[in-house]
Amino acid sequence: MYIRVKSSKLSPRKSVQIVKSVRTGKRVSQVILQHVGIAHDEKQLSELRELGRKLILEMEEREQPSLPGFSLLENEEAWERPVGDGERVSLRGMKNLEQVTEGPGEVVESLFSSLGFEAIFGVSNRGKGNTEVLKKCLACALANPSSKRGMSRWLEDEGGTDMSLNRIYRMMDALAKKTDRVREIVARETASLFETKASLLLFDVTTLYFESVEADALRVSGYSKDNRIQETQVVLALAVTPEGFPLWYDLFPGNTFEGHTLVPVLRRCMETFSPRQAVVVADRAMFTEENLHEVEKAGCSFVVGAKLRGLSRTMREKILDAGNYSPLPGDSPVFPEGERETCSPSRWYSVPLENGRNLLVTWSEQRARKDASDRERLLARLRKKLQGKKALPGKSLVTNRGTNKYLSLENSNGQDRYILDEEKILRDSRWDGLHGVITNLPVESAAEAQEILAHYGSLWRIEESFRVNKHDLSIRPVYHWVPRRIEAHITLTYLAFALLRHLQHRVAVRQNAVMSARAIRTALLDVQSTLMKDEETGKLYRFPKAMSESARKIYRSLGLVRGLGNTEILSVRKYRNRKGIRSAGTDGDGTAGEGTGRN
Repeated sequence: MYIRVKSSKLSPRKSVQIVKSVRTGKRVSQVILQHVGIAHDEKQLSELRELGRKLILEMEEREQPSLPGFSLLENEEAWERPVGDGERVSLRGMKNLEQVTEGPGEVVESLFSSLGFEAIFGVSNRGKGNTEVLKKCLACALANPSSKRGMSRWLEDEGGTDMSLNRIYRMMDALAKKTDRVREIVARETASLFETKASLLLFDVTTLYFESVEADALRVSGYSKDNRIQETQVVLALAVTPEGFPLWYDLFPGNTFEGHTLVPVLRRCMETFSPRQAVVVADRAMFTEENLHEVEKAGCSFVVGAKLRGLSRTMREKILDAGNYSPLPGDSPVFPEGERETCSPSRWYSVPLENGRNLLVTWSEQRARKDASDRERLLARLRKKLQGKKALPGKSLVTNRGTNKYLSLENSNGQDRYILDEEKILRDSRWDGLHGVITNLPVESAAEAQEILAHYGSLWRIEESFRVNKHDLSIRPVYHWVPRRIEAHITLTYLAFALLRHLQHRVAVRQNAVMSARAIRTALLDVQSTLMKDEETGKLYRFPKAMSESARKIYRSLGLVRGLGNTEILSVRKYRNRKGIRSAGTDGDGTAGEGTGRN
């Protein structure tokens, strides 16, 4: 194994990798074992080289452990020893001290290293200290996402780790300065998994609210997707792959228009991710001429939701003419904004637009039924307000964009009244089942139409990604108010999201199992040990709990073997600051019956 530095004539950045020469017959080729990081200057290059040498020593140590006292790695005194068969303890003198959750920390330790996240803070003494705090916070983010104060409490009470709130805050202040490096490392790891594929860049935005009404340059009131109209917020823009892996993110003030977020993220994403082919997929909120022009200028194709009713009158008449549509063979899944069920279009219609663009419109019977049902629900609400009357006085009507579009205003005896407009209801019903996208891809056949619809259908994945960040990783509400801490909070959650996606991928590929974020959390929280103290001798013992099948799959997917033998803890301090467990390939069952399996 050795360190390789790769550079490009088009970029000053240098990529540091750990590679290994492999002979196949007479041919010798190099296999990348791990991406260490990307250096922007000579100082970073020197740090990454040093980190790479340390990682090589760790890899060699795992493949062939050194004799005691001869390891080239840091030779720390063991913090535990296996309990021998002949040892006896008095049950009467045993006291149960605590139950420690070890699973999240052990898994994060393994993933953190394999994804090259050590490069975030580097290998200086201060950098190593921040790295250890970051690992603990990521373990807590997967196991028990909460405020930073809550993280500190959980790590001490449940995780068996000493972690003060001030240490977490100091790490966050350092992390805020590494935001770009974090995004580049995450993008690189995503690219390494899907480098042979044409790239789909799924883009969307959401809002994150604060438990506060005080505003500043970043925290501003605006349109809230969480319906938190009183609290301040920020706008989070996210780009992911169709598999849900993160590509890039950016943060904007809370009153930023959604359409103004696409271009900045696309530029950074293209610079860092550098896909050979790129198709940008976004919902209709991104449908602005400026955005489409910038996407084309960047050399990308696009599939963007179309606002059909906002098109010209001539175009609307063509869309509503059923004779223009052709049958669409097979099922082409489309997930319109906010919908979870699959709508399978049965008819399609394509119209050439200016600048080489095309409008693709589809009709789906399932979507038509849903549109009709949604309209009937709104009309039922209006009819209930009318209570048999023909009109409603203006003051009795609460403004509602959903129901007001079916009303007309009339003036009777000097008073404004609203009446139900049957003509508006009829016109609205003509759009039932229709959905459109604008694209610069060719749409000359049903097969090409189906491919474009499949691209747009992938948007469900970014909606799912937002749901994971909001509900499973608790990215909001945000409890910070200092800008650097807000940035660090988002970056920390983004790292946890990347770790989660890579873990799900490894479980799926290596164990042929699909595990949700909740299932992973449940499995890891159950990986525990009981600490008991012998009051007569003062010795402290650790009794690992048997692992569930789900936990075994997670550990096998990472090549980890967790010792289930009882041990005596020799150093409480070192136990509370312990590292991960030894990697032992991916063929075992994730557990070892005897010994500790630890470094």
